[in-house]
Amino acid sequence: MAHLNLAIIYASQGRYADAEKIYRHCADLDTSGLKDPRLHENTKISALYNLGRMLSEQERNREAVEVYKEALRRRPSYYAPQSIYNMLGEVYMKTGQTEEAERWYKEALKAKADHIPAHLTMAKLLHKK
Repeated sequence: MAHLNLAIIYASQGRYADAEKIYRHCADLDTSGLKDPRLHENTKISALYNLGRMLSEQERNREAVEVYKEALRRRPSYYAPQSIYNMLGEVYMKTGQTEEAERWYKEALKAKADHIPAHLTMAKLLHKK
């Protein structure tokens, strides 16, 4: 958890290279033998989520998509995926891939029907059509 917080601080300070390094390190930490491995598994996925968001903000959209998809592959079954789905949709929307964006927004809403960010982003997409 401390690694995740440090990376968030670095990103907020504009120290993106440092933040990226820490996010990636956090996502790869060994959780075996820990008191609460479930919390640490969630933290690893959160690190990937935040890394994807930071990359997208830097217009490194292809890398952001790769990181979000890695988060989906690695997430434990108890980790709710709707936020990751929605962020994938947002990256695709930014790059003009509206069909792919819509697909991911729908996945977010399928995962959690009352996920407000997905409703908002889907509404923006439909308004543009």
